[in-house]
Amino acid sequence: MTYVIHHLMRSYWYMQNSSDHDGLFYRIFLVRRKPGIRFEGRVHERLVGLGSNILDSGLHYVHYGYAKPQREVFRRWLHYARLEGIEHVYKGVDPDHILDDRPLHPFTRDHPPVIAGYIERRAAELAAQGNELFRKPC
Repeated sequence: MTYVIHHLMRSYWYMQNSSDHDGLFYRIFLVRRKPGIRFEGRVHERLVGLGSNILDSGLHYVHYGYAKPQREVFRRWLHYARLEGIEHVYKGVDPDHILDDRPLHPFTRDHPPVIAGYIERRAAELAAQGNELFRKPC
């Protein structure tokens, strides 16, 4: 069974997804155990051997991992690269512009109520520090 992940990017108000149904952001979360199914990858594992009979749950998940200053994202990516033994790929990369080439599309859904108040406060703090993308669009 799958769900859609809304991949917030560089801010709480923008996402990398081009729409709610962007195929790049469907994730599998529930499977029946059977021979041939296994995980691959050291970081961000993925299921393989599933076949084609996969249902959509209709669930949506908001990923906040890249909705922060880019230097913080860079530190996380560098950590993942070290785990995989490929930290050399980030040599010479400007940590303050690691996400500049990523597409930004408006995030049009509401943030979950449990985190909405925090999002409003934190976005205001970051905007006050000069992070313009954290200013809530009108």
